[in-house]
Amino acid sequence: MAILVRQRVDQMSRAKNLFEIRSETYFVASCLTGVFEFRLNVLMIVKENKKRVKIATEYLVESQN
Repeated sequence: MAILVRQRVDQMSRAKNLFEIRSETYFVASCLTGVFEFRLNVLMIVKENKKRVKIATEYLVESQN
């Protein structure tokens, strides 16, 4: 799942005029519900009107065990 999310981020980055991509991953596990969440925080710095614009997006993939 992480690979699919990473590929999606790469596709988005190619579609935009990016300076750089900073990513941070973290896991959240809930023992009560048995749901494990994989979150990928991505900070994209894009070029817009010759200025650097930060765009923060979050991807969430859940797997039910």
